[in-house]
Amino acid sequence: MYLRQVDPDTEEAVRLALQGSELPGQVWEWEWGGHGFASGFAYQSEELVDLVPLVQGAEEMERDLAAGVAEELEGDDAPAPGQGSVYSRQLLLEAGRVDTGEGEGDALDVPGGATHAQAGGVHGAVHAPGRRGGRVRLKTGGGVEEEAEDGEDADLSGDLSGWRDGELESEMAVLKQTVADGGTPSLANFNFGMLLCCKAVYKGLGMAGVHRALSLLALMDEAGVTPNQRTYDLLLDACVGAAAQGSAAGLQHGVTIIGHMCALGVRPSLVVANQLIKAMLKADGVQPQASFDSALGLVRMMQQAGVRLDVYSYNSLVSSCAMQERRGVQLALGVLEMMQANKVEPDIVTYNALINTCAKSAGHAGAPAVEQAERVLWLIRSNPKLAPSVISYNAVMHACARAACAKGEDSMSWLEEMLRVKSRMVADGILADVRSYSTMLHGVSKVMAKIAAPRRNSALVARLLSMGLALVGEMEKQGLRPNTITYNAVLEMYAKSAAVGIQRADAGQRCGPAPADSWYSEAMVVVGRMEERGLRLNEASYTALVEAASCAPRKGFDASVEVLHRMVRDGLQPGPMTYNLVFTAARRDGSSRAVEQALQIFLASDARSRSKHTYTSMMAALSSVGRWKEALLLLDSARRASVVCPPAAAPR
Repeated sequence: MYLRQVDPDTEEAVRLALQGSELPGQVWEWEWGGHGFASGFAYQSEELVDLVPLVQGAEEMERDLAAGVAEELEGDDAPAPGQGSVYSRQLLLEAGRVDTGEGEGDALDVPGGATHAQAGGVHGAVHAPGRRGGRVRLKTGGGVEEEAEDGEDADLSGDLSGWRDGELESEMAVLKQTVADGGTPSLANFNFGMLLCCKAVYKGLGMAGVHRALSLLALMDEAGVTPNQRTYDLLLDACVGAAAQGSAAGLQHGVTIIGHMCALGVRPSLVVANQLIKAMLKADGVQPQASFDSALGLVRMMQQAGVRLDVYSYNSLVSSCAMQERRGVQLALGVLEMMQANKVEPDIVTYNALINTCAKSAGHAGAPAVEQAERVLWLIRSNPKLAPSVISYNAVMHACARAACAKGEDSMSWLEEMLRVKSRMVADGILADVRSYSTMLHGVSKVMAKIAAPRRNSALVARLLSMGLALVGEMEKQGLRPNTITYNAVLEMYAKSAAVGIQRADAGQRCGPAPADSWYSEAMVVVGRMEERGLRLNEASYTALVEAASCAPRKGFDASVEVLHRMVRDGLQPGPMTYNLVFTAARRDGSSRAVEQALQIFLASDARSRSKHTYTSMMAALSSVGRWKEALLLLDSARRASVVCPPAAAPR
């Protein structure tokens, strides 16, 4: 971006172009040159500098400005007569500072209709002769500053506050002037202005673009021009664009506009209406229940107005039911009935979304949710127009896996049902993919965690481990590359096997050629494979690794501390469960050195990582080496921190 003070002749031309408007202070010129050219003028004031684009069609101004800017407008980048900047911005020039509204995703329309979108801010040269040493400090509305010498590159990134679409402003001014003069612009003219409003919204103007569109609608009413469907659809599209940028007002305006259209008997475009429904269901800061109810209310209002919705409208509702917790399945079935009542035939996406909703509910609903998922799968298989996909089967297997972890359910029977679903999938000629195996292994590992806690189900844990390793073997035979979820499931299976004392020989098939000194050594082999494939360990990976390390037959505490330090070096914050495993390992170690090191780790930990379990395990470790007084002080500290420890945790 070039910035310089203009000469007196050019300054006078700018004043004339503004039809005698008062311009306090000096006039400055800015230019942006990249894949094209854009330029404008700014005047200095104490608080605000308003950018004036080269006025389109103002040949007199072009001629008057020729002497001042001709050297910058030569070559292929020069705009043709009547062309110039189609963006204007507000700048703040104060004591050598330039506040710009340019920011991430900044877009400049250039002559010839091309658009150059440059993410990350404005990159260009600063040119400011005569300004205190030739240095200019530029600061964006987002607070990013950059200083540059004359001709140096300046890199700015910030927000999009303070800029306007020059083409839109020019068109708005023409329409307003025409109406003020007693003329009546055509509907096509107004719709073109509405189109510019919509484009400006998607370029980053947000709700400001919607407000311009609404003012244009008011201008149509003043001129006696009746909007048509195209007008309202463009206005609605602008609201959707603002909503996609996080504006709750955009959603509210969109719903109001559709209600107004329905009242007038104007049917909204289903494409735009469906986008609004999706935006409502994904609105930030809104509870899933509230967003679903709002979207459902919009759908019913459109139905009552005689608008025939399509399958995409209903699919958005069914997909969002997965986020509705306990009422999800009931809501999804209600939407399915609504589709059938309106003679809209569900497609494979509808049924897959319904199965996914059942899977999400299976964690608390158990058997009823799985049975519903299998009924939906049967509907797909019995429909000659549809065919189940791997997504369909994966969702049913996910439902089985979640039901296996539900309270009061027979875990093994649901895992066996999960394997039968996989067999039916293969029989239908559909090969399991990485997600299939990740789903099954995740279910096996979670059931192992569920039944390994009492430490009295070692035989069942060994059976589950064999089941999991068999799945890993199948995956490797098919040449599938495991992902982080897959590896985390294997790490957790190893950790739980170590926790209940399963011998490596009891596991049957081995996962890899590593020597099995302990489950921790096997887990480290898995970690090595993850690193070879560029997969980053996450908190779940490290928690399972710490548990496997803490149960190692030799130096379990030292190994768990080593993993903990590695986790912190990787930029991850250990949670209460991870610390609890380390402190438990210190108690098992039984040495004063291990307990002292564990205490130092506890004292250095973040207060948010201290739960009743971490306090309890640390007090138990202190008590194991006779440090009763310190254990009691820790109990008192827990009470002051409002952490309620179980009575059994108190040292005796």
